[in-house]
Amino acid sequence: QKNQLGILETGIANGVSGIAVNVADDDAYDKLLCDAAAKGIPIVTFNIDDSKGAEGLCRMAFMGQDFVETGYLIGKRMIKDHGIKSGDHVFTPVEAPQATYAVLRHAGVKKAMDEIGATTEVLGTGNDHAQALNLMTQYLLGHPDTDAVVGLGQTPTSQAVQAIKDAGLKIPAGGFDVSQSILDDIKSGALTATVDQQPYSQGFYAVTQLALSIKYGLYPSEMDTGGLGLIDKTNY
Repeated sequence: QKNQLGILETGIANGVSGIAVNVADDDAYDKLLCDAAAKGIPIVTFNIDDSKGAEGLCRMAFMGQDFVETGYLIGKRMIKDHGIKSGDHVFTPVEAPQATYAVLRHAGVKKAMDEIGATTEVLGTGNDHAQALNLMTQYLLGHPDTDAVVGLGQTPTSQAVQAIKDAGLKIPAGGFDVSQSILDDIKSGALTATVDQQPYSQGFYAVTQLALSIKYGLYPSEMDTGGLGLIDKTNY
């Protein structure tokens, strides 16, 4: 966060023509970006938006996914495919529990589980895969009554299958984001599905819409990248 603030401050001081930024913390960039917007610098967000959207930040448009909606989607898929029911417990690990994306994704999964009377629990894993695997395995060893794992980010999703195996459990897993290991786990049937948020589109259209705004004065458009798409064994 401090590093990104420094980069933004430097860019604004050097007179950048536009800014595309992801917002890991709702309050960290407010003053800086609002001051930049007041100077006429067009600003868009991508990948992660302020949790309050345009009401929470001086930005023109967001290119990214509706995390609550897709959290609900993967939650409902796990319920449908694996018969998760009232009283069951779902483990929802994520890199940074306080981050906007984590809070919103968990809200969506929790909404699906609340509807049937199942519980969820968040655990911070960090971004290091070895650390995440260890923490997740230890959690599952300490909570052998866990009925499913839904990773709320690429790191925990990529480690979910191995953590379940290392803990000696036989429970289903699903999650968010894409990597080669996640695709391999989907291909083998060890991972049920993962949410596709299409990060290429997020980056491409953020820059493209800034360029169109700068050159032609076209106002950037909100984009829901990935829509309600899940990657599973039928389309991996």
